Amino acid sequence: MNPVVSHPQVLHKTVHFTQTVPYYCQIADQANVADYLDKGKSLLEDPFWQKTGAANPHEYVYWAARSCGMVCVKMCVEAFGGACLPLQVWIERGLALNAYLTEKRPGQAMIEKGWLHVGLAQVMEQVGLSTEVKAVDMAGLHEELSGGKLVIASVSHELGSEKPITHQGGHLVVVTGMLCNDGDISAVVIHNPSGRRAALQASAVIAVERFVQAFSGRVITVKKDSDRPQRTALQ
Repeated sequence: MNPVVSHPQVLHKTVHFTQTVPYYCQIADQANVADYLDKGKSLLEDPFWQKTGAANPHEYVYWAARSCGMVCVKMCVEAFGGACLPLQVWIERGLALNAYLTEKRPGQAMIEKGWLHVGLAQVMEQVGLSTEVKAVDMAGLHEELSGGKLVIASVSHELGSEKPITHQGGHLVVVTGMLCNDGDISAVVIHNPSGRRAALQASAVIAVERFVQAFSGRVITVKKDSDRPQRTALQ
C-alpha cells in the first residue's frame, strides 16, 4: 500500500497517545548512539550492556543491531501497564515463538530476515494486549492513533539520522502522535530505538514528508484488550 494516499475531504486534528510511553534504545549507551552506529566504535565497548539483560557482551552486540522490534514491544507493553522486564527477556520470548526469521539457502550463509510482525504481535498478545498487523496510509495511521492505540510502524532506519531517505521499511518505531495544521498532517511523533541523538529518540518530531519517504505502510496496532484482564508479563 502506498502510504502517501491522501484524503482531502478529511480534516485531521493533532493526536497524542494519552498515557506515558517509556523510551528505550537499542544501544544501551543511549547518549552516544552515533558513535557506535556511524563512527565505528565497537559495541563491545558499551559500558552499559548489562542493562539489556544479555548474558555477556557478545550476546548484547549480536542483538543490539537486531532488536528494534523487541524494543518497540517493550515500550508498548509498559505503556499499557505491563511489567518492566529486561530487553533480553522479550527477545527470548520472541525466539521461543520463532518470531525471528532466518533463511538457509544451499551453498550460502544464513540469511537473516528479521522479526516477523505477526511474531511481535504474538508476544504482546501473550501478555494481554490486543494487536493487529495491517497496512495503512497516513490517514489510516491517524485513525488508529485517534482510537487510543499505539502503532509500531515499519520505516527506514535512516529516519534516526539526518541522512537522506533512500528506502522504505526495515526498521521499527513506535508512533505516539501526529501533529496537524489546518486539517493537514504536518509531522509524526515517534519513539525511535536507534535515534542518533536525543531529538531523534524519544518523542522525535518528524516532518510528514520525511516520514512518508521512510514509511512502508506496514504497522502493528496495539491496545489493551478490554474483554480480558491484562496478564502480568511474568505469566
